Amino acid sequence: MRGLVLAVLTARAAIVALAALGCSTGQEPFALPIMVVGSGTTALTAGDHTLVVTEASLSAGPFWFCASTAASPDLCPVAVAESLAVVTVDGRDATERVAGSLSAMPLTARSVMYDLGISWHGTEPTARLSADATLGRSARFRVTATRGANTFHVIADIDVKPQYQGARSVHGATTPVDLAQVKGLHVRFDPAPCLRSLDWAALEALATTSTPVALVKGTPAHSALVFGITGACAPQFEWR
Repeated sequence: MRGLVLAVLTARAAIVALAALGCSTGQEPFALPIMVVGSGTTALTAGDHTLVVTEASLSAGPFWFCASTAASPDLCPVAVAESLAVVTVDGRDATERVAGSLSAMPLTARSVMYDLGISWHGTEPTARLSADATLGRSARFRVTATRGANTFHVIADIDVKPQYQGARSVHGATTPVDLAQVKGLHVRFDPAPCLRSLDWAALEALATTSTPVALVKGTPAHSALVFGITGACAPQFEWR
């Protein structure tokens, strides 16, 4: 894995060196804006419960888009588009905003791998929260649930870490896109599938009137949210 990291760095250093000498590589990088947008989910129903969402935020990134149909560090030693920054997506806010930029090449992207605010790069001994992950974790949820006359609060702070050094947290395919023909990347987060996946009756049974139910690591509800933000409600990528 160390050799792979060095190979990636060497390839990028060569491109930078050629550009500095005024030499064309034939595939010069260019910038594409990253737009983030939430689904606008502030309230929803889950079975017999009505949920008011006071916070549903996700840390997305860094991102690596690959020319290969399957994304992995082995199949994608050099990305065709990447952003080493982390963007925060507020699932409650349906207003698009610019949150960063990608460095892209005029090639076709077919897959993506990314982290959720926490990365384990090949040169580091352990996974670390990215310095620009302003949320402070992978995801944060704050919800008030009501069933009949009963109201209770649920809080969840979720961290998703790569499984091993040099790995990425999430890998997936994307619709093939010619990066030279698009104007930017839109990252969308809809928290509703995650919240509907929880057993709200079980959470109500744990609730008290004064203390929120905290979904801690190792509990079924916490595991459901980890599974959700890497699956059913993982960030969606759309090129425009």
